[in-house]
Amino acid sequence: MRHEFDWNLYALAATIELERHRKRDPVLPDWLSPSYELAWESLVKFALADLAGKPAESTLRCALSVVALGRGEIKLGALLNHAETDEIAAHVEDNLAWVNRGPWLGCTRTLHVRWRLS
Repeated sequence: MRHEFDWNLYALAATIELERHRKRDPVLPDWLSPSYELAWESLVKFALADLAGKPAESTLRCALSVVALGRGEIKLGALLNHAETDEIAAHVEDNLAWVNRGPWLGCTRTLHVRWRLS
């Protein structure tokens, strides 16, 4: 059985990567770039493995942030890293007109149910 990584690992790595993109921060030195990229490739693999299970909400969000950042989606990674649960809930409620309908059924079951109802 594999133990999920603590959300702090993902949060710290995401914060470092996000800070690296600020205008005032220096560019990553050429000599460090290969090791840094290799570490990020490993971190993304760890995050994806944790996401395959049922991680805690804080681990889920931080791991998703790491995956987004590792794929070059800096703005999405920043949003996932900085948004609070209540901010996300308020945005969804105010802007998407969503209502909580209970747990997600999963793609296959949802499609099957929709197909039978048609």
